Amino acid sequence: MALRFLTRPRTRAGRVLLWTGIGIGTFVAILFLAAALMDWNALRGPVTRMASEKLGRPVRIHGTLDVWPLSLAPTITVTGLEIGDPPWADGASMFRAERVTAQIRLLPLLWGEIILPRLSVKHPELRLWRDASGRANWQLAKKKKEPRKAPVLPVVHRFEIEAGQMWYRDALREVTLEGRLEASETRAARGDRPFRLVNLGKLNGRPFRLQVNGAALANARPGRPYPFEAELHAGDLDVTAQGEVAKAFDLNAIRGKFVVTGDDLARLYSVTGLAFPNTPPYRVSGRMVRNGLHVVFDDLSGKVGDSDMRGEATVDLRNERPRVTARVESRSLDLDDVATWFGAPPSLKKGEAVAPEQSRIAKQMAAQRRLFPDAQLKVARVRAMDADVEYVAHAVKTERFPLRAAALNITLQAGVLTLKPFVLEMPEGRIAGTLRLDARENVAHTSIDARVSNVQLGQFKPRKATEAPVDGVLRARVKLEGEGNSVHEFVSSSNGSITAVLPRGEVREAFAELTGINVARGLGLLIQDAKEKVNVRCGVAQLEARNGNLKVSHLVFDTSNVLITGEGDVALGKEQFDLEIKGQPKKMRLFRVRTPVAIRGPLRKPSVGLGAEGETAGQGVAAALAALVTPLAAVVAFVDPGLAEDADCASLLAEAKASGAPVKTAEVEQASNKR
Repeated sequence: MALRFLTRPRTRAGRVLLWTGIGIGTFVAILFLAAALMDWNALRGPVTRMASEKLGRPVRIHGTLDVWPLSLAPTITVTGLEIGDPPWADGASMFRAERVTAQIRLLPLLWGEIILPRLSVKHPELRLWRDASGRANWQLAKKKKEPRKAPVLPVVHRFEIEAGQMWYRDALREVTLEGRLEASETRAARGDRPFRLVNLGKLNGRPFRLQVNGAALANARPGRPYPFEAELHAGDLDVTAQGEVAKAFDLNAIRGKFVVTGDDLARLYSVTGLAFPNTPPYRVSGRMVRNGLHVVFDDLSGKVGDSDMRGEATVDLRNERPRVTARVESRSLDLDDVATWFGAPPSLKKGEAVAPEQSRIAKQMAAQRRLFPDAQLKVARVRAMDADVEYVAHAVKTERFPLRAAALNITLQAGVLTLKPFVLEMPEGRIAGTLRLDARENVAHTSIDARVSNVQLGQFKPRKATEAPVDGVLRARVKLEGEGNSVHEFVSSSNGSITAVLPRGEVREAFAELTGINVARGLGLLIQDAKEKVNVRCGVAQLEARNGNLKVSHLVFDTSNVLITGEGDVALGKEQFDLEIKGQPKKMRLFRVRTPVAIRGPLRKPSVGLGAEGETAGQGVAAALAALVTPLAAVVAFVDPGLAEDADCASLLAEAKASGAPVKTAEVEQASNKR
């Protein structure tokens, strides 16, 4: 009966459907038979031409092309596959492999999903490189300023790389990587065959290891989360991460937790492409979420040097340059750690966090008695990103300066970095100003404008002293600009003005007498450790900077007993003092020596002595004189003209002129008459 129905349908429509089905079935059978019997190698030419046009670079098959089509998941094997560089690169092949085998499911293609039950690559050689302009041989031709999204990879249920080699050269990030690449699945005790990808080699000549462990690939499904763990070791840099690809395997949707440690945050540039400042050794943890072209880092916390930190940051990848927006704060900032931001090493005291390379630099600078670091700024890194960063330190630890808190607002736009403002709060007084670094050219141009407001000098106590040698309110300003890619180069070329004014105050009598110089009385007061004070009616120090040389234009310091003046130069490039301080006693003194106090030698550790040749005046006297000079010599400020209007300062200038003191006072007199 069934046979009769098939051969003789009762209706015309039935007969049409029957023969249509037979025709389609016959066609499919012939198609499958032809596919199974055809010589696929004959298609190597058309296939490579099509692939070359699609990828924008030559594609060659030096071996065979084999296809097993009689399945809903056909298998393709290519031997001797080569993918070259794009035409502009004019280099070697980007990719070579002895054999590539891929299996693809056909039905998921109907709804846009690519699922590969198997992908196996034998003896691959991968060469990736990027030039200084940002062109990379792995990028396909695209429109300019088009956002660079992360790749969306097909779901692979079995992925193997056998004895692979990888070379990576990046002139933009200054990275050279050579390593061995392997990927495999190993059967675990529970039999789920977890996945492992390993890249082992050297990064910039230092040991490098990247290992990614994931769940069994056989369980991966498009659009579903895929968990992973990763470890990166590159020299001193160690990164551990645990998270998931939110939609397997769309690398634009990743979330997880991480811990990163290393000797210097600046070295993260080679891994992230983001420019961080130089720092002491650090350990930072946090969470990361990537959603398309936005990457969010939150719950950031850790230590950088001996300073704690916490905050959050966002990286916007929509434009040609990534833009970082961050808010960071410290409960306690160790001021020694800030030195590394400018290329100087941190303190070498016991218990301080310092990397081996930083320790070497610190010892070298100490041996050479150098103060200004010559570490070079990487101007290309400054131009590689934009940023808007707020930083607040609620407390500051320091043995040198009595600081209470600090705050910075940092803006980086198209190669121009601006600190506007930066604020250093003291228990009594503050230092605030702006800094602008223009790195659009190969040599950076830097300008600084800072003000010192109402700083009580009584806060500055020498070591092992119960009180400060000088007291009073200091108001000052520094305005300098120069060129160079290091702090040393900047100060060596700087131009501008430095001025400080002490309208009134007190100074230890022994210091005033010695600057006079009344040797008998001054030494006697020091030996007795007398703490008597004399009034400071006014103090003004003004220096002009020209090509890195500070020349004293005005230096006058008036006490009840002595009128002190000075002259000389400070060579910032050579880091040398050459100053003479002279005293004019206001009363007749016996045993007075008419010899100036000479301050000469390196900025880091000058010598203080008597006479034009700097003859020593004894260790105690030298220490006392240095304590007196230090507050005025150390303050880099250019004073507001209105601060010289104090009555005592005006009286000082008049008396100085009457007594024949060799000091030019015209400019200060003009300032004193202004409101």
